[in-house]
Amino acid sequence: MRDRAADQRKCGDDRPPAGGWRERPQPARILGLQRQAGNAAVSALFGSQAAPLQVQRNVGVELEESNWQVTDSAGGKVGKGTPLVYRTYFQLQAEDNGARESNIELVTNPPGVVDVAEWRQMKAAMRLLIGQLADQPAGRRFHTTELPGGVPGYWLTPPGGGGFHPDLQVTVGVPLRAVPHFYDLLAGGAQPIADVRPVDTALVRRMAGRKASPELLGFITLIQSYLAATPAGDDPLYSISFLKGLTKVLARTDFAAMFALLPDDDRKVILGDLSGWVHTMMDMSATAIVERRRQVLRGDEQPPQPDPRQMATSPLFNAVVHDRRSGIAPRMLTTSRGQWLLAMTQGADLSSAAGKLRWASMLKAPDENLSDEDVPELVDRMKTDPATLAARLRAWRERTNVDNQQLAKREWPVPDVSPTEAARRTAVLGRDVVDLDGNELPPRTRRDPDLARTYHELTDLFEGLGALGGRTDTVRYTGSRGRRKDEGSVILEIRSPTGDDKWAAMDNVFDAAMQAIAATAPKRRPAEFVLTGTGRQLRDDVRRAHRLALERTEASKREKGDDT
Repeated sequence: MRDRAADQRKCGDDRPPAGGWRERPQPARILGLQRQAGNAAVSALFGSQAAPLQVQRNVGVELEESNWQVTDSAGGKVGKGTPLVYRTYFQLQAEDNGARESNIELVTNPPGVVDVAEWRQMKAAMRLLIGQLADQPAGRRFHTTELPGGVPGYWLTPPGGGGFHPDLQVTVGVPLRAVPHFYDLLAGGAQPIADVRPVDTALVRRMAGRKASPELLGFITLIQSYLAATPAGDDPLYSISFLKGLTKVLARTDFAAMFALLPDDDRKVILGDLSGWVHTMMDMSATAIVERRRQVLRGDEQPPQPDPRQMATSPLFNAVVHDRRSGIAPRMLTTSRGQWLLAMTQGADLSSAAGKLRWASMLKAPDENLSDEDVPELVDRMKTDPATLAARLRAWRERTNVDNQQLAKREWPVPDVSPTEAARRTAVLGRDVVDLDGNELPPRTRRDPDLARTYHELTDLFEGLGALGGRTDTVRYTGSRGRRKDEGSVILEIRSPTGDDKWAAMDNVFDAAMQAIAATAPKRRPAEFVLTGTGRQLRDDVRRAHRLALERTEASKREKGDDT
């Protein structure tokens, strides 16, 4: 049995545990105590046992209702993210729905709440607004200023059947070391992830020459979840409305930033043998594919073993993006698995728009991030074969009867950058994007009439993937002698958690994140919440906007009263 007294002495604290505890409390118990008594009481109870684990919480929620519509005062579409109603911990915002319509969603803003008490308060405030929306007569168009905190100039229309029935996403910050345990907890309830298997530690040991660090295992877990999102090799292509819909856990922090969070020794091992890194990831992915195929076979029949080298040149997302509402013709991203795995070690995540733009800039003017001059050549060798892909796409078209033309007419807004910059971005982003004939999108000049269409097609294609770039959450480990160590945490979006009760699903994800953080913390320290200066500034800015919105609402009501 482990000597807990020895553990305490190693931490420089040979006092007996406070409160008579003879063993460390489990994370679930800590969470329960926090909910009942709050952070201060829990810290006091466990304070002399171990210094607390401090977490800058960025737990956010999106509740999207695609049956409600919002228009501006002229009856037109409202831009995504436009605030419609301000509340203390969140906003009601506009959300895109195809070419001509805008829907609504409740979004935590600023990006996250800080502690359990605020989590409860945010949920209660969201319930209140949802109740106010659900009480509106079905199909009756009404002005946003009829709701407390409503912003003048917008009109909301409930569906004909009334009610409010949103889809849920929850965003959390989790350290890499906690990711495998977080996935286990999700798979056990909040979000079954059937295609993600435990990391093959033997393969990682063979690559690294030693036992893998917890951070490396967490990084590989996220990579394998992306590789398992779509079939590789000769498996059939299939259709999806959005690339970000392919994975149940979406990485908002990009993979290049995650690689930078790894310990120095892990990064040196990977950079020292990039081909070995790619082949190890493909071997691991091939093993998972065989296991999934074996589950659907009968008797002694054995599934074929995929060729890892062929898998490395297979598209990372082996699916056609085909959203009938958007007015965008079917497209496919051909960036290969091998290219993605290599470029992320150099500072560019090729699954995100920003990462592709960064990679192009690095190749044009090589910087210190390129580990050696052979890396671009190695990435280029792992490019998806155009002829093979074109043949597969033609076969897929015949099987599915999907048209390669635009499905709806659309008025494309002016790009949010200069024409020159829009042309540059479309040229870079369009290189690995093909239509159903396997043809890459043609480049556009700054005066090309199709520039706006192509620019928005491509930015919509990559929407959400690694969208936060290098931004991370923070976990602060505080030793018994007061020494602090801040560790970056990757920001993950849990898409459509399971369960009909959205509020219980929110709690399931929140609890899974908290338990994973506490369970993988050094010495299993209890968690305490902190608010950084940046978080405080964000909060102050949003609350100021909230107060202004309330003042505008009251002023608008007074003006209407004067008119009558």
